[in-house]
Order: sequence, then C-alpha cells, then structure tokens
Amino acid sequence: MATLSIPIPDKTTSPQKRSRWRRQTTGHGSMLANGEPMIWLAGGALAVCLLMIVTLIIGITINALGAFWPVALLEVKTVDGRMLLGEPTRTEVYTPSAAVLDAVPAPSKEAAQVLLAKQQGKSTRTLYRTGNYELTGEHFNWVSDFQTTGQSAPEWGMVLERLKLGRFYGTPVRFLIDGQEVANTPAASWQKFQETHAAARERWERRKSIERDEIGRVNARQEAARLAVDEAKLDYPADSPQVRAAEEKLRQTQDWAGGEFARLRKEIDALAAENQKYQLVMKTWLWKGNQPQQVESPVQVSDIVRAYPANQLGTLSKLGVYCSRWWEFVSSEPREA
Repeated sequence: MATLSIPIPDKTTSPQKRSRWRRQTTGHGSMLANGEPMIWLAGGALAVCLLMIVTLIIGITINALGAFWPVALLEVKTVDGRMLLGEPTRTEVYTPSAAVLDAVPAPSKEAAQVLLAKQQGKSTRTLYRTGNYELTGEHFNWVSDFQTTGQSAPEWGMVLERLKLGRFYGTPVRFLIDGQEVANTPAASWQKFQETHAAARERWERRKSIERDEIGRVNARQEAARLAVDEAKLDYPADSPQVRAAEEKLRQTQDWAGGEFARLRKEIDALAAENQKYQLVMKTWLWKGNQPQQVESPVQVSDIVRAYPANQLGTLSKLGVYCSRWWEFVSSEPREA
C-alpha cells in the first residue's frame, strides 16, 4: 500500500514551499490558534452594544415625540373648593395615605371612602401642570379622582410660554398699550396680541443681540488695547515711545468705548421702554383665604415666547405649535423657564 510522503523542508526550501508544508501538516490550524472565538466574541459584543444603543434611541424618541404636542387646558374643581386650570401631563394609580383622606372635607369623605372601597383601596390621580408660579409658588398639582367634583375645558383658556417663571394659564381679559385699554374681551385681546407680538419679540431679540454681541465686541477691543500695553512694557522700557504709543492707543480706545457704551445703553433703554407698553392682562384662579378667587395679572408681550388658545386648536394648529416647539428646541438657547 502506497503512503503519502511529504518532504520536510530544509534551509534551502523557498518560503512559499515552507508555508505550503505547514498547511499540509497542520491542516487549517485550530480555531483557537487563529483567534476566531475572540473575533466572534468581539463581533457579538459589538452587535449587542449597537442593539442597546438603537433600543435606547427608539425608547427616547417614542417618549419624546409627544412631549411637545399641545393638549387641552382643563379647569378642575376640587372637593375643598379649589379651582385649578392646567394641562394634564400624566395619570397613575396609587394607594392614598390616611393623611390624604383626612384632608378631604367631611361632606365628601364618605363618598371618597366608598369609591376607594370599590377600587380595593386604589385611586387614580392626574398630575396637572398649573403654572402661574409667581402667584402660586407651584408648577404642578396632583388631583385624585375622589378629590374632583367636576371639570371643563374653557373656550378661552390660554397657554402662555414665557421667558421666565414657566408657563402662565388663564383667560385674556384686556390688552393694554402704554397703560391704555385697547381691548376688553378675550377675542379682541387675543387679536391685539397677535398684531403686536412679532414686533415685540424682534425688539427683544435686538436688545439681546446688543447685550451679548455688540457690548461684547466693545469689551474685547478694550481688553486687546490693555494687553497691548502690557506686552509693550514687557518688551520695551517703561518710558519708551512704544509703551507711550500703546498707552495712548488704550486711552483712545477707552474714550471710544465710553461713547459706544452710552449709545448702546440708550438703544437698550429705548427698546425696553417700547416693549413695556404692551401688556396682555390675564385672569386666573387663585386660592386665597380658603376661597377660590379670580385675579388679574398683566404679562408683558415681549416676555411671551409662544401663546395659543389651547381648546380652540384644530389638528393643523396643533401641528404648528408642535413644530414650532421642536424648532425652538433644536435651534435656540434654553430658556430660564
């Protein structure tokens, strides 16, 4: 029986023949020797990481897509007589504590206990974004189902998204220009707001540009002149022509800067004074002396980034608010609110 003989390469054998001999004697080599398990492990880990990242992005996207969608503005009356106007943000099931039940007025406590008994001690509560922080000191309020005696969607309930202090919720009652009433109904006040809002925001943007950019350029020029003096003093004697020239340039720059600051401050004051003329007066509910009261609060038009009558919006109008919020989110600086 013939046998296969593979000659052992010697020093005179070419590298190509030596490589062929190794493949013939060892086959393809073990997977471990070639590192294939680690390659597959690294590839699998990469696939898992990519899947986790994609899943996280999808989860964030799903939860974020509805964050900017405008919702109805509800007026809720509670068993203790409060009136809350706000946007429902989320609902959850919970077990009320004894303290929560004790706070329910006596006439309504029995009905609350019966309702909880039917629901095995559980209750549903809704978190309302009620805003009006300067009046109430709160942005949100929880309201349980057994604490509610009724709710409605007021036709002229309006949402004001402001630069500061968060949102304001209420009904427009008057519009003032330089302290003079030019509208005294919700519809007329809303119309005047729409007519003046764009110009007021342009003046606000102009003021912001002056404070951030133009004043910044003046300060930068002053600082450059001051540094030039310091550099001249490092390179030349204190009484040298170069130092005196740099100091003279600094004095000229400071004189120029003083004039620029005065001019820019005058323009800022003029823009602020013009914007202060336009105010939208809102009426809202406030809890005073254990009684709900309606109060009026003026809001400067230039401080309002966006406003809309929430319960009058159609699908296209809601889509417009939604896109506007997204564009502000990706293109503008964050607001204090």
